[in-house]
Amino acid sequence: MLLSLAAGLARKTILYATAKARAFLGLEDAPRQATSWSRVGLASSGLFLVASGIWILATSERLPSFIPVVLIGIGLLIPVVSARKALTQAQTNILALTTHLSALFAFYFLATRFLTVTYSTDTIVGTYAGLLGVLQLQNPYLYSIKPFLDQFGFPPSFYTPRVDGSFEFHLNYPAFSFLSLVPLYLAGLHDLRDGVLFFHIASILLIFGIAPSRVKSISLAPFAFGFPLAVVFSWTDSVWAFLLLLSAVTWKRDRRLSLAFVGLAGATKQIALVVSPFLLLRLWHETSESKQRRLVTSFSALMAGFIVPNLPFIISSPSAWWAGTMAAYLPTNAPQVAGGVGLSEILINLGISPPSYFFVALMGLATAGTMYLYSKRFARYKHFVWTMPMVVLFFYYRSFPNYIIYWFVPLLPELLRYKPGGFHWNPISKLGHI
Repeated sequence: MLLSLAAGLARKTILYATAKARAFLGLEDAPRQATSWSRVGLASSGLFLVASGIWILATSERLPSFIPVVLIGIGLLIPVVSARKALTQAQTNILALTTHLSALFAFYFLATRFLTVTYSTDTIVGTYAGLLGVLQLQNPYLYSIKPFLDQFGFPPSFYTPRVDGSFEFHLNYPAFSFLSLVPLYLAGLHDLRDGVLFFHIASILLIFGIAPSRVKSISLAPFAFGFPLAVVFSWTDSVWAFLLLLSAVTWKRDRRLSLAFVGLAGATKQIALVVSPFLLLRLWHETSESKQRRLVTSFSALMAGFIVPNLPFIISSPSAWWAGTMAAYLPTNAPQVAGGVGLSEILINLGISPPSYFFVALMGLATAGTMYLYSKRFARYKHFVWTMPMVVLFFYYRSFPNYIIYWFVPLLPELLRYKPGGFHWNPISKLGHI
């Protein structure tokens, strides 16, 4: 009897796992010919392999040249395969995913083990300091990260400067920036970039899994080369971007859980919270229950997501936590030197250098303006909520590229799942009205 029950349970488990795997890979019951978008996605995966090989060949003096040449050769073959008329949708999806992951692992391993073998941003060094502090049962906000910068041989040009000539040596990011990497570090991934890569791969697989079959392969294209290069160069933004992706995926099922993920993303990097007023506005428009009560409970979930990971450090030393995560960004403190790709960089190139509170005021105006226009045209633009922070952060005085481009990660599910026909480009062009 027990053996029969165990066999039945095992059979159901296998059938369930098989069904999920088929859905993940886009394996339909009736084979269908690959769509144009799928072929483009497959070709882009091959080009990712080509770009990786070319970059490694151009920058490496230690690797034998045949390694990148092999990558380039295989990569050039993939677009040829994508043009075959007999190619089915399922074959395209599987081949695109296999090629993309192969290119990713080859590029990342060769780049981090032979080219850029050490950290290159104070962001990841601060994360490393926080992680080691926690493992030693210390509050990392009580200590300067400068000894760790010295340990990795960082020159002063790699420090974060303030306008008064001093440098920022606080741990500037909330607690989940390093707590999220502790389990992976304990599992043996002692290069924190490996942990960040884990979140990057999780984003790729999640988006690929939820995308309709006809656009699974093209959903991989935005992740080619640029995002992996950011991981190699020690940017940790894949962590908060993955949490925002979870928010986008869970929005329709559970708004409070979705906003809790936003709070958790903000507990990783503060700029993730820029989207919160727009999501609360979306909640207000979409809820059919008591709007005030739903807004209060959802805002509470958002705050819980932010506060809970930080709470032990707030209790341990409120002043140290505040000085590291909040005070450094307030206009009352000596601001960090402006830069990036937004308005501040444009003005600097023109020889104009307004104070930081000028940009803070512009960000406030941009937030109010975009919230008003988003509300007025909500029915048309509700799925583009993840583009609103890009507009706001354009006016931030340190609007670095990673602060802008990582919003595309949570935006992709909206484009792939909720828009008719998968990628639908017309709404993007109409977004100019906003």
